[in-house]
Amino acid sequence: MPSIPEEVYIIHNDETRIISTSDESGNTLDLKVRNMSVVDSAKTAKVEEIFNRHKRGSYDYHTRSYAKLTAHKEKIKNTPKSGYKVIGLSSNYNGPSRFNVVNSDNLMFQVHEKIMIQIMRGPGVGAGGKLNGEFVWGNTRKGVSLIPVGSPAYKDIINAVKNKTGKIKTSKLKVGTVYKNGHDNLRVFLGRINTRRVKTSYWNSDKGKLQEIKNGFLWLDIYRNRKKKWEEITMDDLIKEHLSLWRLNITKTPSVYKKVHHFKNVPGIAELREKMISKENLAESAASWSKRDKIKYSEYVNMSDNKSRFTYPGYEDFFKDLIVSNVVDS
Repeated sequence: MPSIPEEVYIIHNDETRIISTSDESGNTLDLKVRNMSVVDSAKTAKVEEIFNRHKRGSYDYHTRSYAKLTAHKEKIKNTPKSGYKVIGLSSNYNGPSRFNVVNSDNLMFQVHEKIMIQIMRGPGVGAGGKLNGEFVWGNTRKGVSLIPVGSPAYKDIINAVKNKTGKIKTSKLKVGTVYKNGHDNLRVFLGRINTRRVKTSYWNSDKGKLQEIKNGFLWLDIYRNRKKKWEEITMDDLIKEHLSLWRLNITKTPSVYKKVHHFKNVPGIAELREKMISKENLAESAASWSKRDKIKYSEYVNMSDNKSRFTYPGYEDFFKDLIVSNVVDS
């Protein structure tokens, strides 16, 4: 959940590197920097993980081991600060660009290109790469990031925090109602369900543990057709446009904060499942899927309402093979 932590840890070690940059006059400057990480002080396990990571230095191919370093961590108040300077572009061949930025102590960290664009469009960048304006550290989906005060990213975090205080109680949820989650994404509540799924890690999708979900929350993620008013959209329209394997989501908690619209005549869970399987022709294409796709599919073919457990004649072998091949002892 996005937030502005009250305190953060600045973590670094004594390993230095030289980066060529320029001063305010444009002259070449070799700057001695040390890498640093920033962690929300409330996340104690993460603090220790990053702290231990900074104890490990560069890899030595001769000894086949990592150098042991002395790590340092300092807890500071997360108040608006200035004095940051961009010194170059970090090489990233497989994703978005990141910029190397240093603070007044020449401790270096990286800033995502989206944040840097907001800085350039807002307070701007001065001579010698000085970042104008004030900044705070914010919890984002990608971890802790430097956020310019007053920027769109900053306002998004503030709004998300405000929304969190208005979290809708489970007892108030109504089937067929469109809600916003903490990131202002729209999702339709379809009911409470029981299901089973294989929980895997990102790095190993071939194995996992069988997980039972009782009284879970079933959602259909949608996007707003701004050419039409809510009153002009029916539940059938949403199903035709959005119902798919990847837009249905099952959560253990509701985590929605604002009611947007209510639809009538919402199909039951059994009918929704039939529509999804028929629409995507899932049964026929399942044989050629990857295990990751099969795992996602298994959540919905196994789902039921709170009254009974559904079974699918002809699918038993498919799920038997899936479960046996993916479940391992914990």
